[in-house]
Amino acid sequence: MVLMAGSLPGPTSAAGAESGPLRTFRGLCDASGGVDAGDGCFWVAGDEDNVLRLYDPAAGDQPVRTLALDSFLAVQAKSPEADIEGAARMGDIVYWITSHGRNKDG
Repeated sequence: MVLMAGSLPGPTSAAGAESGPLRTFRGLCDASGGVDAGDGCFWVAGDEDNVLRLYDPAAGDQPVRTLALDSFLAVQAKSPEADIEGAARMGDIVYWITSHGRNKDG
């Protein structure tokens, strides 16, 4: 579940962000990164699967599109999560970063 207050305007500081009613978006738990997709839409990733979800607040609380990244990331059955942790936009390019932490076995 993704909770969002206000809107996602273009680049702005937290102090300049607009606030509004709290909205709930479903289809994901533990959102860990997101970026503005324009026209009020936004992409969100979680750290429990390798799927990017596009939300359009005007269309409701479910993703309007999903993009599974398992094949692209070449994850293996014994280690299926890339653990997407964040995103940054630079112009028209979005960079998604995964965890660089070691597993419990070091």
